[in-house]
Amino acid sequence: MQESDRPERCDCGDMVRDYGAERPNVGNREYSRPIVSHSLAINPSQAAEHRRLFPDVKLQDDTYPVFDSYRTHDAYLKKIGAVKKPQKVRNRGRRLATQGK
Repeated sequence: MQESDRPERCDCGDMVRDYGAERPNVGNREYSRPIVSHSLAINPSQAAEHRRLFPDVKLQDDTYPVFDSYRTHDAYLKKIGAVKKPQKVRNRGRRLATQGK
């Protein structure tokens, strides 16, 4: 990985190898299913303005924004001035090592 920026030789000349393209889940920009954000709900009276400002973000029930991709979600949050915080992970207790079978 230290040499990932080093050009690789091919028959047509020098080219740069894209390691992200070789791993299908890395860099995947689409959500596996649309995300409905209840925390970013808007007043239904603002739905028309929302559609004008964010034509690529659909609304569910004229209240909840629905996001299809990371790019759209991040652009939306940046434009409205919101900060996405990491989700808290619940502690599920301590795992104990087991003896060999």
